[in-house]
Amino acid sequence: MGATLANNGINPAISAQVVKAEYIPHALATMTMAGLRDGSGGWAWHVGLPAKSGVDGGILAVVPGKGAITVFVPPLDEAGNSVKAQEVIEYVANELNYNMYSPASVGLEVGSLFWKIGHLVGWPDAQPNY
Repeated sequence: MGATLANNGINPAISAQVVKAEYIPHALATMTMAGLRDGSGGWAWHVGLPAKSGVDGGILAVVPGKGAITVFVPPLDEAGNSVKAQEVIEYVANELNYNMYSPASVGLEVGSLFWKIGHLVGWPDAQPNY
């Protein structure tokens, strides 16, 4: 299912549209906002991937346009999410620059981005630091 969500509703195993593409943004947004229960906000900030946890210790994270990361490792934290699965997915997402809210995930170097912003708004001391 994660690969299908990442592939805009097309199941890559059978190359067929099994979920209408128009539903994918809604599903991913819901996963981002509520997929890890009370831990969703922190997850979005630190990991930046839509995800859904289960009460059994599994977490499915979707990397739109790329694939999915799924980890099953109980026990759960106070919000009902697997402690180790969160750590593993966060590690993989960080190593591969998959955080959707990170400038690096879209090919921008943070130093370069800040220099460009500074240059655009006219900060006289803005220097590229990349």
